[in-house]
Amino acid sequence: MWWLKKKEKGDEAGEKPVTQEESKESQPESPSVEAKEVKKITVEPEVVGKGILVEWFRSKLGESEFQEAEKRLETLTLQFQVGGTPFHLSKVGVSPFTLKEGRALSYDALIVIPAELEEILASSDTMTSFLEKYKEHLRKPPRIRVQLIKSLEELERKGVMSSKLVRGLLGI
Repeated sequence: MWWLKKKEKGDEAGEKPVTQEESKESQPESPSVEAKEVKKITVEPEVVGKGILVEWFRSKLGESEFQEAEKRLETLTLQFQVGGTPFHLSKVGVSPFTLKEGRALSYDALIVIPAELEEILASSDTMTSFLEKYKEHLRKPPRIRVQLIKSLEELERKGVMSSKLVRGLLGI
């Protein structure tokens, strides 16, 4: 505000006080400090892991393959990592499978699905066609990676070997 005080002093000498707008107009069109603000250009990374597969699984939870697995499994948690979308499929005791976004605290197997496969797998109409595409990409690029956290022996005790769905997801 010191500049206004100076202008007021000039006013006493017979000069007209200059407002802030008038002072901006009288300045040459050189960029001012305010105009030199750097516009940050942010490049959004390619959307990875759109969550399509999570929704696809959610829509299939009531199908016969899940019902069969629910009857045969005791407890199981599969952690999925699809691009940037982590989710886990859990079965505890007599409860049905639940699907939750985010990471599980403890899981039996980690399944990493490349982002470019998400739409391909989610375009499956049935669980059978999904498992066919899924098994195909367990062997060829882009590859689905499965890492067993628990030993195969521990998983057998949980009933994994008696479930076609879980055997297919684990590539056993």
